[in-house]
Amino acid sequence: MRNCLMFAALVAVLAIEASAARGQSMADLSNYLPRDANAVLVVDALALYESSLGRAENWREKYLDASESTTLMMPPSANQMIMAARLDVDTLTADWEAAVMRLSDDPTIAEIAERRGGTVDRFGEVEAVWLAGKTCVVKFAPNTFGILTPTTRQQAARWVAQVTSPPAFPLSPYLQQTISAVDTDRTQIFLAVDLVNALPEALVRTAAAQSEILAAAPGIQAATLLTGLQGVRFGVHVDEQLQGELQIDFAGDTQPLAPVAKPLMLGILSEAGAMLPEFDQWQATAQGNSLTLSGQLSPEGLRRVLSLLAIDASAIGQPQVPPPAEPPAEPSETQPAREEPNPTVVASQRYFRAVGDYIEDAQRLDRADSLRQSVLWLQNYARRIQNLNTRYVDPDLVQYGQYVSQTFRNVINQAYGIADKQAAIQALEGPSTVEQGLLPTGRTVTVPGYRFYEYAPYYTAYSNQQQQQQAAQEQQKLRDQIYAQVEQARQTLNQLVADHESVRSKLSQRYGVQFR
Repeated sequence: MRNCLMFAALVAVLAIEASAARGQSMADLSNYLPRDANAVLVVDALALYESSLGRAENWREKYLDASESTTLMMPPSANQMIMAARLDVDTLTADWEAAVMRLSDDPTIAEIAERRGGTVDRFGEVEAVWLAGKTCVVKFAPNTFGILTPTTRQQAARWVAQVTSPPAFPLSPYLQQTISAVDTDRTQIFLAVDLVNALPEALVRTAAAQSEILAAAPGIQAATLLTGLQGVRFGVHVDEQLQGELQIDFAGDTQPLAPVAKPLMLGILSEAGAMLPEFDQWQATAQGNSLTLSGQLSPEGLRRVLSLLAIDASAIGQPQVPPPAEPPAEPSETQPAREEPNPTVVASQRYFRAVGDYIEDAQRLDRADSLRQSVLWLQNYARRIQNLNTRYVDPDLVQYGQYVSQTFRNVINQAYGIADKQAAIQALEGPSTVEQGLLPTGRTVTVPGYRFYEYAPYYTAYSNQQQQQQAAQEQQKLRDQIYAQVEQARQTLNQLVADHESVRSKLSQRYGVQFR
């Protein structure tokens, strides 16, 4: 009996320790991230693989086959991963991106260099390897790796010194809270952007005062609440389906905004260029200090959200097929010849599949009313293609990938031109002439020996018919130009589909295997 009690006590202690370790695991891993990050993407990879959808669609096998062509470009052996970036909140583009992860296997730095054609380096006792695109991979501990890109050697050395030398300076409280939530919540993916002090208070108050949505709900002190913006979180729970939850956090109680919660959130997302089609069907709530929008998420929507960070973390663990070191042995009757996979075919198929996924999703962005909204996603897709691994990839295919990336950027420039013309159309609206004057009021102002009437300013707008006709003609010209640019952008994106099929045919003929 005594032994049984001791065994039970031991089991209980081990369970508590295991639970505590899991509760601290993501927080511990985040200690390896650069401290000035303002965005993180936290992924519980093991939980994703073991989800109902993950098992049904064989996600683990898909990642083993080609992790860079999947929604999350993470190593197939990753158990946990945190991506981070310092984002420009105005454009949602990254100054730098980083990733830290724990793997189930433990490749050496030399093995990573061999897989990706890198150069081995060292920062004190910490081994590192340099890959293409000014990307530095660091091995902090067994099974624990980090990536920083783009970076210089001096910046990478400072990063390593910062995270390996006490005292540790943690990430912002907002990001820490998000990272810890993955260990305690059933949500497997969390994306968070820290917006504390990111927006000027005067700008927020002006936007609130001009908002038609807030004007429809008088009596709400919205400006005061909105100036306390803390950040945005996007959680993805994977079970039989993808369920998303977008949460905008403030410093104060959001309950007064409940009547306008959904239109307000959709307006904010639209203005930021981060709108997804499914958001229109999601349910909105205002509870505590948060406005929340939740509903079913499509795979395309997930790809767009996660494209905010474009770092290819699969650089650490994606197994590449090395060229044969020596000719294969002669076959025998008992040992038939084993055909070695062609490394160029394997790498090229992965690369082709990844580029194809982004082209396919771009077709869903070509509607005239969404072109401006498409800028953010196309911009991220262009960066992701630019960051794809090209080790052993057919040179013509690499050139094609760069063409696709540049084509996305050309469409982005067209969208910016459309936005400028739309602003010009608005500038042509309104009266042609405005006069200002003063009118006496019934009030007087008395000073010693004198009495004056108070005057109030008045404004009179005159419409000049000829000028109005000219303005209308200019507006129509601009609208025609916008239509032409939208059609050109649509044709450009459609042409990519035809180009992709042409490349598929040529590669299939060249290597005698089907590219898909």
